[in-house]
This record gives sequence, structure tokens and C-alpha cells, in this order.
Amino acid sequence: MTMGELIYLNNTLGAFILNKFDLSFSNKELLEDCRREVRDQFLHGEQAQMVIIRELWKRLRKTHKLKVVK
Repeated sequence: MTMGELIYLNNTLGAFILNKFDLSFSNKELLEDCRREVRDQFLHGEQAQMVIIRELWKRLRKTHKLKVVK
């Protein structure tokens, strides 16, 4: 899976991350960490979920091969 293909995870994994970690409402600490990571003080929850997906992808690529399963 390439970095460009990560967008396909937005509606599934991204929605899970947004809801599970409450990025839209109360998890201000995680949201601030995502803002620092991309140096964007105006980053909101929907954008932060992609920051998390991208960082997870980077770490997993070191030890695993990722692919889209249909």
C-alpha cells in the first residue's frame, strides 16, 4: 500500500480512529500531538485521523507488508 492509497482508509479506519479516540470533542491532548506532528495549529479531528493513519503506516512498513483486501 502506498502513501497515496491511505486515503482509502479514511472512511473506515479513519472513522474508527475519530470515534474511538474522540478526536472531535474531548481528546485535546491527542489532537495537540497531531497538530505538533504536522505543525498546523488549526488541524481538526478529521485531519488528525489521517495523521494517525500515516504514522501507523510508516511504523508498520518497517516490519510488515500492507495491502488492501477487498
